[in-house]
Amino acid sequence: MKMKRVIAAVVFLVLAVGLYVGIPRVLTGNHVLVRFTNSISLDARIYETRRLPEENYDYLAVGSSMTMNNLNSDVLLNYLGPLGEKFYNFSVWGVTVEDIENWTEVLLEKYKPKGIIMFSSMEDFDGEEKDYDYKDISRYIRGYPESMFYLHYGVFGDLHYYDEYAELQGYKNDYDSLDFDANGGVALEVYGIERSMNRWEKQFAEEYQQDGPSYESLYQMAAKLKQKGIDFYFVQVPSRPNYMADEGAKEVLEQHMERCRDIVESSGQYYYSAVDYEQYSDQYFSDYTHMDVHGATMLTQEFLENVFIPSREQ
Repeated sequence: MKMKRVIAAVVFLVLAVGLYVGIPRVLTGNHVLVRFTNSISLDARIYETRRLPEENYDYLAVGSSMTMNNLNSDVLLNYLGPLGEKFYNFSVWGVTVEDIENWTEVLLEKYKPKGIIMFSSMEDFDGEEKDYDYKDISRYIRGYPESMFYLHYGVFGDLHYYDEYAELQGYKNDYDSLDFDANGGVALEVYGIERSMNRWEKQFAEEYQQDGPSYESLYQMAAKLKQKGIDFYFVQVPSRPNYMADEGAKEVLEQHMERCRDIVESSGQYYYSAVDYEQYSDQYFSDYTHMDVHGATMLTQEFLENVFIPSREQ
């Protein structure tokens, strides 16, 4: 009798989870994300990573929206494709370098790339590390049964979370777009009146965590990848000229760039600054530091010609 009750309870739980997961799919036409984190961008990326074919990638891109939006997949693949090499962008908006380091460790449990590319701005170094269970995330993307995670992380979230995921998949003319291309990137198409004036006119913040833990995370990433024989490419992206016009802004950025250069190059890895206030004028930006598809195309071509191709020819 006791065993029957246990079996009945298990069956009830499975059915409850099935209904909870199934109903939002019917209502929204979208997959119900496991809510591993408080970031819909990271949860969406975790789900999309799980869905990828079981194959390796020669190059991975990791980072924040600086990598997701400012690295153009087509430009990179125009070079890699004819060589028979594959690339995927695993970036997540709204994360710090500490989060990127943790997420990269998860990806390296599944993939064995030749190199990792990270486009970055100083904003990536400002903020606190998120406390997520990356061991569970690793199990999930490697194919453990999804029902295990629905049960563990609870099945009583709100439908708004899933509606938002479906909405953000639907378009590119939004800064929070999750409309991943075939290689994981998102080319922003935010122009003119579609721009947020708050973001377009954002003022430079003088105070960043110049001694914060993100610099240590950058060092750990560069050094660990070197030990594994994996090339690491760190690219400082440009910012809108007016954003950097405040007194002292360029000096603060120069200090940051010099520190990142020392960290990356002391580990035997590749650092590149694409900061050029004349080359990247307002027409290439969607806000203060996110580039539109045209700016991203231009920036990626610059990276390819000045760093990526020369490094492979050494």
